[in-house]
Amino acid sequence: MDRFEFCRMDSIVSAAEEAKVGNIVASRSSYYSVILLTLTALALGWVLAYRQTPPPAVRNLPAESPAPVVSGAMATAAFGDSIIFNAAAGNSIKLTLQGDVATSSIANPRNGQFLMLLICQDEAGAHRMSWPSNVMLAGGVLTVSEEPLLCDSLTMVYDGTFWMETARAQQIADPQGMASEPLEPLTDDPTRRPSPE
Repeated sequence: MDRFEFCRMDSIVSAAEEAKVGNIVASRSSYYSVILLTLTALALGWVLAYRQTPPPAVRNLPAESPAPVVSGAMATAAFGDSIIFNAAAGNSIKLTLQGDVATSSIANPRNGQFLMLLICQDEAGAHRMSWPSNVMLAGGVLTVSEEPLLCDSLTMVYDGTFWMETARAQQIADPQGMASEPLEPLTDDPTRRPSPE
């Protein structure tokens, strides 16, 4: 036979069996050369096929991607005992609790959107927060810090049905709620220590 099929594994066996020139069996080195060439061609074919096949996550994207799901600066939600966070307002929303939130929901989400909610206590503190029913929290619960002027953040991604928690941080000092005191200037002098209070 004059041809070799490099796309199937059984071609290695057929190439080795056909390593004859007329009625004369090829030498041992020719036999191994044919096997080596066949293996090389198979490997090259696999490499080329791999490079031409996009990864699964890319393969399923539409030809034209939709508008980006990242937008805007930090939005501020108005307080009420029933809160609706508008996900179209931006990917980060701050809410300062002035009382308890009995119910909450998230409107206008986009599939794949990340959203960070920053929930802060006012000067009084001790306010509670009820999370939207479609928010899936790690461990099933997130109790907001109750100390005055502390914040908690919750970062989530929307899967088309649920907001899945990806990260949280708690007991973050709210710089906008803290009394403004002048800070000491920074210095490069390692021997200088901040003055004691």
